[in-house]
Amino acid sequence: MLWRAKSLAADWMICAMKNEFYVNKVRAIVCAIGSVATLVPCITCLWYGELFGTAVLAIGFLWFFVQVLFSGAKVKVDEKGVTKSLLGKELMHQSWSEIGEVGAVGLKVFQKDVREVRPGTIYMYFSPEKLNNQKRFELALKFPPKNMIYMRYDKERDKVVQSIWPDRIIGYNTGSSGLWVEEDE
Repeated sequence: MLWRAKSLAADWMICAMKNEFYVNKVRAIVCAIGSVATLVPCITCLWYGELFGTAVLAIGFLWFFVQVLFSGAKVKVDEKGVTKSLLGKELMHQSWSEIGEVGAVGLKVFQKDVREVRPGTIYMYFSPEKLNNQKRFELALKFPPKNMIYMRYDKERDKVVQSIWPDRIIGYNTGSSGLWVEEDE
């Protein structure tokens, strides 16, 4: 009987964890490696008294470390809304009633060959207002937004959001991802 209770608790934890995603896990890992790769030479330069090298590498370390924090933030999607947290501290919460549009935008908006669309990294965003194509274009140019919660787009995240969000997820510059693209009137 105790084994069954543990199994049910483990199943519940797995289901609960599926609604929590990193903003961009791959970028967080790459920046963590960059952070370590600049910290080690920074300490070495400090050890040998190279102040200029120490300062340059320390700036590089801080830049990578900040990128790790923001890319490694977690986004939780549940029935109450969408919450972004960093190191367990809630940074932003939007209830579903406060969200005007859920969309996905590809960040690579300028391309040489328009016949073959390569959208770059696609991010899902939760906007407090309904956007038109001009605002979506500006969103892609000025990414990341300060007033929105966002996370990297993939099919698993799409399914979780679609299970709760009543409308379509609007796609802008998403290539062949299969998202519905809204045309301005």
